Amino acid sequence: MELLTELPLIILIANVPHPVDPPAAVTPAAPLRVHAWKSRPTGQADARWEASPEALRYYLNTADYAAARGIE
Repeated sequence: MELLTELPLIILIANVPHPVDPPAAVTPAAPLRVHAWKSRPTGQADARWEASPEALRYYLNTADYAAARGIE
């Protein structure tokens, strides 16, 4: 899974079996490896910027929110 975020956030990851799985199917969770890095913000030159109307609305709203709060 890849998660892209344009604003600071906290992520909680629970590596446990699903609670509605039958007990016979419950096995210990496998080890989890997480990689995180900081990259440049998505800009108008990126293909993702206008990938869909929802994406464009997201990026414009995020840019407005960040600018109003002085977030880079």
